Amino acid sequence: MSVTHGVLTPYALVGGCWTRLFRGVSAELGYSGLALHKHEGDGKTPEGIFSLGSTIYGAGPRVSALYRYHHLVCGDWWDEQSSTPQYNQFVHVGCGVQPPFGGGSEPLWAIQPEYSHFFVINYNTSPIRKGLGSAIFLHVSAGAFTAGCVAVSASVLNQLMTWLSPADHPRIVISTTNGLSQW
Repeated sequence: MSVTHGVLTPYALVGGCWTRLFRGVSAELGYSGLALHKHEGDGKTPEGIFSLGSTIYGAGPRVSALYRYHHLVCGDWWDEQSSTPQYNQFVHVGCGVQPPFGGGSEPLWAIQPEYSHFFVINYNTSPIRKGLGSAIFLHVSAGAFTAGCVAVSASVLNQLMTWLSPADHPRIVISTTNGLSQW
């Protein structure tokens, strides 16, 4: 059976000890569960430890003073076609212009409430490997499973955006409870 729901529990390293910041909260995962070996379009959330991108994207107002913020506008896309040079990257094309890529590429400004704010989970970002999956985000939940992202309530994401600092090099561990010991 696939795991499509989880718990996000934030911890911080305080005085050399990992300290839970607040109680675990519900999180939605990919509709096909978790995968150690994800590939494009499989509906799975990648399993492992990942850093977060250095920019918060969103259609909503800026929340964090610590992260760079990109306010989404018409023409902001995430390229999910593995044959293109911009695969698994943010791309801006003119508003109303069909982008030169297809696949499952997402018009970021048009996906609401999910992309009112989001972090990029640095899966398959450096180096980018063609076909291993793209657009893995920590974003606002729409109340159902995702296509491979991790989704939490808007209030939890707002807390994370105000608490996290890029200087602390935050990480997200995605795993089953039984699998946590491997990370």
